[in-house]
Amino acid sequence: MSDEPDFVGAELEFTFTIVPHWLLKVLKPIELTTYVALGQYADNKTKECWPSVTKLAKDIQRSRFSTIKALQGLEEKGVVEIKERYKDKGEQTSNLYILKLTQGVSRKLDRGGKENDTGRGIENLTQTILNRTISIELYSREIQELYVNAMQQVCALDKPTKSQWGRIYKAAKEMHEAGYEPGDIPVIAENLVKTYGAGALTPQGIVNNVQLLKGARTATAKQVENTLDQKKMEDWANETN
Repeated sequence: MSDEPDFVGAELEFTFTIVPHWLLKVLKPIELTTYVALGQYADNKTKECWPSVTKLAKDIQRSRFSTIKALQGLEEKGVVEIKERYKDKGEQTSNLYILKLTQGVSRKLDRGGKENDTGRGIENLTQTILNRTISIELYSREIQELYVNAMQQVCALDKPTKSQWGRIYKAAKEMHEAGYEPGDIPVIAENLVKTYGAGALTPQGIVNNVQLLKGARTATAKQVENTLDQKKMEDWANETN
């Protein structure tokens, strides 16, 4: 008897995402996976889709933080165009993503924020990725201290407990590995407070809301409530440790 599964009478549907070969040379593995995940939702003609970050994170089996950073990487490299969407009452909903298939539309390749729409974007981007890899490997004690100090100061943790120190160091490392600078932490923290209130300001809150580096947003009462509930859970965990 054959061990092969019996598919008699069943129809198998195969779906796939077209990935231009040049993307294999410039995208990090998680960015490539995220691109493929977006592809399963994109319209065949317009290449547009609007899945939530939570859905994408589940698809690629990574955290929301890692997924957001991957999406930002795709946008900066000109692989995906991202547009914010809002409901009729002004409440923000999931972003609109437009997949790009053509080469040479890299954006924001230099730290000055200048856009690069020429073919040399790929060459510059390759060097950017190489520099980024070196930066990750050089997470020295001195660099770690810069991130930790920034986290400690913006969260006003003058005398952290052992548990709080653990969260500070964890958040600092995640920010570094995701490519953010110590100077980005105060900006995200300020916009986090403007969006959700001072009660939402924690090391993990900063990590979970890195998208606020672009500016504060208008949050619904429910979003504020959920964020503050997360803060209460962290406080409770700290008290029990």
